Amino acid sequence: MKKSICIGLLLTAATAPAAEAPEGAKVFQKWCAPCHAPGVTHPGTHALTAKYAGQKGGVITEWTDI
Repeated sequence: MKKSICIGLLLTAATAPAAEAPEGAKVFQKWCAPCHAPGVTHPGTHALTAKYAGQKGGVITEWTDI
């Protein structure tokens, strides 16, 4: 999956109305969590943690600026 698609799915889930949040969570769990869930065993989270080196966390579900 391309990076832009992952970000798009996350943004869709993050900006959906509260009534749709459970569906967004399902999408994230299926498509994004394998790489971006918390923990260094997830390559996307590990890479973002290394990239931002303490300036920003690697867990994208904790980001508030996207």
